[in-house]
Amino acid sequence: SQDLLGRKVSLANGKAMGLLSGEIIDCITEAISHEKLRKYANQLASELKSYNKTLQHLFGIAQTGDTERYLSDAALFLELTGTIIIAWQWLAIGLASEKALAKNELEPDFAQSKIETMKFYFHYELPKTTGLTTRLMDEEVITILGEIDVFDN
Repeated sequence: SQDLLGRKVSLANGKAMGLLSGEIIDCITEAISHEKLRKYANQLASELKSYNKTLQHLFGIAQTGDTERYLSDAALFLELTGTIIIAWQWLAIGLASEKALAKNELEPDFAQSKIETMKFYFHYELPKTTGLTTRLMDEEVITILGEIDVFDN
């Protein structure tokens, strides 16, 4: 998790993250044109915007030189990133299933099962990002103990 936040996202001035966001946005843009996927595409777009805002907040902390604070919740950032990427992949699967259904290239029950699984992820997993972004954006840091010796007794 510290490798992702500490090195990967800032590599080449964030170029990799920009490319990743571009891929996600391309999928969102295409999915919006499908009525059954529009709601989910818009939800992912909103979550991606929040993710990027959170990342900019964390970059601001890194620029102050406070590496300990910047990396203090790296595991939460990893979870947030994974949740967004999995949502993108489920949207892509939903999009492929919708296209295949329209062309009669997939058995309808199979394709619909993929779409229903995507919906489940968007309803039950993706909303968890709200708590993660709230924690990552909070100015109060409780994962760094500071000067208090709470374990000496």
